[in-house]
Amino acid sequence: MTSIAFIYRLHNQSKAFYGKIHLRSVSDEHKGLDNVVRGVLFEGINAYRTTKKLAPLAERTTLQVGVLSMLNQHVNHCSEEERTCFDFYATQQDDKMTYYVNGREI
Repeated sequence: MTSIAFIYRLHNQSKAFYGKIHLRSVSDEHKGLDNVVRGVLFEGINAYRTTKKLAPLAERTTLQVGVLSMLNQHVNHCSEEERTCFDFYATQQDDKMTYYVNGREI
């Protein structure tokens, strides 16, 4: 699995958030890891907003992403302690993404 840690900020907010994504694999054909993260993050944030009965983010929403680290590892699970360390956490199991916000599954 590929693990990507990142920092992100929405719109013009002064607060930055931390996130981590576990993906089964990352294609060599991507146009930057920040774009890979941005797609997963956008889906996860909209899933969270749907559960809170908020309007989804518009496609043109400014979403600033900075990749902090990338690691290829053989572990295919995440601990509850690790999930609670991040504001946003996503993991891929059998081509299905599971999203966590503040340690809680969406």
